[in-house]
Amino acid sequence: MQRTLLNLLVDLGAALIMFGMLLTGYVIKFPLPPGTNKEWMLWGLTRHQWGEIHFWISTVLLVLIVVHVCLHWTWIVTVVRQRLGLPRTTQNAIMPDGWVAVLMLAVAFGGFAWMAHLGVQRVPESHSEICRDDAVEVAKQKMPGPLIEPLADHEPNLTWKDVYPIFEKACLSCHGPQKQRGNFRVDQPGELFSSVGKTAWIIPGKGEESPLIEIVSGGRKIALPNQHRLPDADVARLRKWVNGGAAH
Repeated sequence: MQRTLLNLLVDLGAALIMFGMLLTGYVIKFPLPPGTNKEWMLWGLTRHQWGEIHFWISTVLLVLIVVHVCLHWTWIVTVVRQRLGLPRTTQNAIMPDGWVAVLMLAVAFGGFAWMAHLGVQRVPESHSEICRDDAVEVAKQKMPGPLIEPLADHEPNLTWKDVYPIFEKACLSCHGPQKQRGNFRVDQPGELFSSVGKTAWIIPGKGEESPLIEIVSGGRKIALPNQHRLPDADVARLRKWVNGGAAH
């Protein structure tokens, strides 16, 4: 392939990738802002999943930039030396300069990655409360109706339609029609009560023994416990529904 055509293809690909970065960046900034990962999806993808797409698009752009630099390396070295007032170098001396540049970039990236991993800290409790408050505010602004109210003591036995909004708000992005992590869905009541080859997620009349209640209340150790734990008001409503017979 001619170098001119290759340069054209690389530049065109980089332009398209930059446009993709703009689009995905817009999604995670405006339609799905911070705090909406559990409540909202766009075209079947959560905010975190759009963030992953944004990351990989950025990675492809970086690869194209590296290819672009490689194709123009001789010209880059010549121009830099002219600007710095350095003597011209031979073609044989240009390649070692390239390896030095690659080594410097690798060291810089490795140092940043090392410091980033060492700098990870647990979020302070006070900051976690602020983040949860921000997430509630975002949900209030986006949701057409009021959030689920705390459970009233005199409220009669609940039914599936009373508790489904909890599943829809907190669980559907990972366990719904678009995605079924662990081969499990919460939008189909039959799966919650199925006990084929395992204990059912919900045991009617036994809220404390139901695995689902243990998970959403933080009582069972599973992967990503913070993402599965629900607010106390939602857990209380689900527990009352189960203890009342889990009518569906």
